[in-house]
Amino acid sequence: MPLFCERREALRRLLTKGKIDALLVTAESNVTYLTGFSGDSSYLLVWGERELLITDGRYTQQLFEECPGLELAVRLPGTQLPDFSAETVAKLGLPSLGIEADHVTVSFNEKLKEALKGIPLANTANLVESLREIKDSTEIAAIRGAIAIAEQAFDKIRRQIRTGQTEKQVADELEYAIRLEGGTCGAFPSIIGVGPRAALPHGRPTITSRVGDYNCLLIDWGARADQYHSDLTRVLVTGKLSPQLHNVYEVVLAAQAAAIASIRPGALMCDVDVAARKVIEDAGFGKEFNHSLG
Repeated sequence: MPLFCERREALRRLLTKGKIDALLVTAESNVTYLTGFSGDSSYLLVWGERELLITDGRYTQQLFEECPGLELAVRLPGTQLPDFSAETVAKLGLPSLGIEADHVTVSFNEKLKEALKGIPLANTANLVESLREIKDSTEIAAIRGAIAIAEQAFDKIRRQIRTGQTEKQVADELEYAIRLEGGTCGAFPSIIGVGPRAALPHGRPTITSRVGDYNCLLIDWGARADQYHSDLTRVLVTGKLSPQLHNVYEVVLAAQAAAIASIRPGALMCDVDVAARKVIEDAGFGKEFNHSLG
């Protein structure tokens, strides 16, 4: 059975177990996971032995290529996706409908209620996400590919970094390198921090801070490829490393090693976090570790 059919069958088993007649999948990433469709502005309806992708005419050819055999309901220009979806679902006469409560707006919920005329709506949470928690071999390969692209891009720009470059220049060159190596784009806006700005967990690169202003440079980046993301962090020393920063580096390295040592099948992520956090707390930096383990 093809991969995406297997995933939809797994979802059907969850629907049967939860006594849910049908599910309207509206989260874009969940639609992609279940169909392989890489576009947007589309919902997937799963019920009984059928599935229907509610989409629009911009993607007709793309859908034939990416999702051959999938039944489509194509909206025309001038029709809004929520309105068209509500009308399409209403025509099917379903006994009830499950919705992804975390991904449906209040407005769309009201449109569905009006169109379905008394047909019960059931709020669901994390049905597709529970399937996505355990990665199959295809997903693992895609994640490894995204990591490889990020690493190759970093190796390329690391050789090109020069004193005087702004944080934004480094970020822009890294984004370009990711694309040249085959990535769709960065997994997120790269975090480039010089000196004290390296302490900002989600700092944005500026045009005022420059490489060489201080003795270290943080690069926190990732690549998106085949719908999956990678996330890596490196700190480059651009001057003489102070004893204090050397101590902090050793603490973080020990924390990382402790976290890796605690990872095994069945381990809880909260326990892995504790393993790293304890090393940092014991070293006296507990208050400074204000981010969950990544």
